[in-house]
Parts: sequence; C-alpha cells; structure tokens
Amino acid sequence: MAFISAWLQDRRATLVFDGRSSEPVDIRVGVPQGSPLSPILAILYLAPLYETLAARHPHLSLLGFADDTNILALGLSEASTCHQLEEAWGTCVLWAQTRGLTFAPEKSELIHFTRARRPWQQGLQLGATSITPTESGRFLGVWLDRKLRWGAHLQELRKRLNTQRFALTRLAAKTWGPGLIRARELYTKVVRSTIAFGAPAYHQPTSVGGKPRGLAVRLEKEQNSCLQVVAGAYKATPIRNLEVETLVPPLDLYLNKRVADFEARLDQSGLRVIMDDARLKILRRFGKRGRRGCRRMSLNAATKAFRPTDLDQTQEAIGAWRAQGDSPDEVVTQEWKNRFLASQRGRSLADIQGRTLLEAKKPKEIERALRKHLRRHKKLRKEESSLLIQARTGRIGLRKFLFLRRVPSIATPYCECGEEETVHHVLEGCTNNPGAYELQRKEGPIDTLIRRLQEGDRVRPILRWLMRRLPEYRLALELATD
Repeated sequence: MAFISAWLQDRRATLVFDGRSSEPVDIRVGVPQGSPLSPILAILYLAPLYETLAARHPHLSLLGFADDTNILALGLSEASTCHQLEEAWGTCVLWAQTRGLTFAPEKSELIHFTRARRPWQQGLQLGATSITPTESGRFLGVWLDRKLRWGAHLQELRKRLNTQRFALTRLAAKTWGPGLIRARELYTKVVRSTIAFGAPAYHQPTSVGGKPRGLAVRLEKEQNSCLQVVAGAYKATPIRNLEVETLVPPLDLYLNKRVADFEARLDQSGLRVIMDDARLKILRRFGKRGRRGCRRMSLNAATKAFRPTDLDQTQEAIGAWRAQGDSPDEVVTQEWKNRFLASQRGRSLADIQGRTLLEAKKPKEIERALRKHLRRHKKLRKEESSLLIQARTGRIGLRKFLFLRRVPSIATPYCECGEEETVHHVLEGCTNNPGAYELQRKEGPIDTLIRRLQEGDRVRPILRWLMRRLPEYRLALELATD
C-alpha cells in the first residue's frame, strides 16, 4: 500500500500549449499516463478472477495480458469446448457482479482450433450476445488461424510489408536517395523487424546444413526484393551476392537466431516450466486415448511416446543449431559461410570477393571482414554504391548482360570491336572505348582497376568514368555536378 500511495499522492500537472505553460494543478484522481503502476494495479485487481477460474475450471488454460483475457478449452468436440467456455463466462459474470463491473461480451472472439477439413460452426451464447466462430484472430500482434498453419499471419504480414516496401522504394533508388549504409539500416530496423516479429511462434527453424522451411521460404522473397532496392541492383543479381554486399544474412538463419534468443530467455525467466505444464496437460489428456498410464506420464515420457509436435521439432533443431558455436551470432555466420561456399562457384568479382571474405576459419574474423567490406560504402553516394555492386556482380547495363536478359533493343552481346561488352572489356579499352586508356594512365593498368573494384578501394574515379557510359546514370551525374 505504501508503494501505491507514493505514486498517487502529491502529484501535480502543467499544461503546455503553443509554448505557454499553465499554473501547476493538483491531481487527486487517476493514474499518471504511461505509469508502470497501471498494469501492476490491473494485474493485482484481476488476479482473483484468474484464481477463481483456475479453481472452478481446472481443465481450462488461462492467459491474460493487461485487460485482455484468453481462455483455452480443450475437448474432442465443439459442443464440449463451447460448454466449458460458457460455464467459464458464467463464473466471470458472477465475479464481476460482486465488484460492480460489467464485461463486454460483444468484444469477445471465438476460434475453434482444429485441422479438420470443415471448420466447426457452433458458436457461444454469452448472456444475450451470440458469438459466431471466426477463421482467424489476432493475439499480441500474431495472427492465428484455426489450423495453426500461419496462413493468416502471412497474409497480414504481407499487407504491412507492401506498405513498407513501397516507402523504401520511394526513399532509396538506384541513382538517388540515402547511401547504401543508411538504406540498409532502414531495412534491418524497420522491414526486417516487422518480418521477425512473432518468429518464435511461426518460424520452423532450419536444421544445420539444411534448407529453409515453412514461412521463411515465402518471406525470403520479401527480403530479396528489399535488398535489390537497398543495393540498387538488378532483379537478376544473385541473392548470395546481395547478402554479402549489404551484410544481411539469409532470412531463415536470422530467424533461427531470433528463436534461439527466445529459447534462452525462456530458460532464464522460468516461463518454460509454465509452458511445459500446459503441454503436459494436453498430452496426458489427448496424446493417446486408451493408453494405460497416460495420465501419470512425465513430459519426457509423453514426448517420446507420442508423435513429436511442432514445438518438439523446433526445440530439437534449435538445440542442435546452438551447439555449433558459442553464440547465435557466430552460428549464423558459420552457417552463412557454409551455404555460400557450397553454392555455385560463380566467376564474378562479387563471388571471388565473397569467397575471400568468408573463407576465414573463425566466425569473428569473418564478421570483422564483412563489416570492413561494408564500410567501403560509407564514403560513396548511392549511385556509386549501386554501380559498384553492379560492376562486381556483372549484372550491369552493358551489352552482354542486357542481351542475356533479352532486352529488345540489344541484338548482340558484342561490342563494336567484336568482343563481349563487359566491365573488364570496357575498362581494358578498345577502338570503341579509347577513353579507357586515359583512365589507365591516371589510375593504373587494367589488373589494378579490377582489383580495386573487387576490394572497393579508391573506386570513385573508376565509377565516375563508368557512369558516363551508362544512360541510367546521367541524372546522377547532373545532380552531382550541381
């Protein structure tokens, strides 16, 4: 009581409007907005309700967050679960009447979690209000569908990502906008954070050396399209190159890290015991009907006797994944390295540099090398960074690449001198590119120019020279000279 009194006594407020402040006013009622006392008082006030429900309905699972209460009823039929929920509603009404409260049944939602082909249709009668079941619902920002396949969450997530990706394309383009490092920061802190929200619930972890599974496969396309915007690259650019250039690991590995961090927090907080008790209640009741001794089984015995659940598979995969290194970040780097080196061994400058960066033995050495590689873009403008990545990957607006992509106006991959028009050929010089000889005289021979492009060292003069040969960079050159 002394703690509560300290927050509610001797409080004063001042109103500020258009730079003018009012005299302090004494506050004698209510709780300060944003005060941590609000949720504490709400929990203390509602705790007796949860205790009453747990005592009178032991087969129900209760979960509350602030003033939202979720009741999970377990049963083999819709009639059974609806009956349990209606009885629990009656208990809530009686408890509220003794405290002068009323609940709003019209705000309640009902979902029958079942993987039957046809959804259950029976609704609830909460007093005078009828509640019809829905196919999906939102809980703490995560959308749950009746089959727990996460289709509803993916649908809602894509709606948000469409808006964020549209904003990203308007802020960062190939030849203007914030630099690559700032554009990368926008993606990792806004877009990727949106993707990763709720990952401990929906993500099916990638096993060691395995391929992405579940929602990560479809969400990976969202990351790929954003990295193309961040890097200012063509859609045909290999994703493995964009991930290295922008220092963004494959999405499924990043989500693995988020799940591993969540599992570690569960162990430290003690919440795993509560989750295991809830799982054991379900396994003992529905794991295998008619099995003798089922109700006396421990959790380990039950998980071995019955078919592994998605949660069992997640914990097993994350346990094996975390055993690969000292920290989740190191495991991400190691798995990223193995995946890149096992992929098709391309011959582009980006592939060669990627193998050079990732061939270090220790994950920490790889992380330092990748961060140093990314810092090369710090002093470059957006158009310079995008052209540098295009030159490294070979996906650039020259005839060889455009011919391979079947651009209508490009009838041949060859330069007018008869050689394939690539970055190496343009910098090497020919009868159609006499300016390359002047560039070599100032900046060094062709081998030096290629090495500088590969390593990102002192590349601005080379990039400026290349821009004058590519029509899509004319606007960038004009803006740079203004």
